[in-house]
Amino acid sequence: MKNYRQLAPYLTAAGFLIVVAIFAPQLTPFDPYAQDLEGALTPPNAQNLLGTDRYGRDVLSRVIVGSQTTLCASLLLLATMATVGSLIGALCGYKGGRLDVVLMRLSDVFLAFPQMVFAIAAAGALGG
Repeated sequence: MKNYRQLAPYLTAAGFLIVVAIFAPQLTPFDPYAQDLEGALTPPNAQNLLGTDRYGRDVLSRVIVGSQTTLCASLLLLATMATVGSLIGALCGYKGGRLDVVLMRLSDVFLAFPQMVFAIAAAGALGG
């Protein structure tokens, strides 16, 4: 059994990121969508801790708001995959036989195929 004290720093960091994502609108020092072309491409300083982008938007504010989108997308993907996996497992358990063999081999193919190669191929196919 794994020592839970070894997991404490990781759980703390994950909890911190989740809290930041939940309270993103209250934590952003600037409007992440407001443009200030005079302050474009400023390096990190006391006012803009991560600097600004080419449109003068605060990078830290955009990262914080982006974490909220990332958390929502991850939770949606997790729920979708858990539902699909449960349905496939229930179908294989109920029917069995050839359907079980075919669906399990298909699942093995998806597990064996490197995700990064799939992501690159999908991006290329979709024109990204």
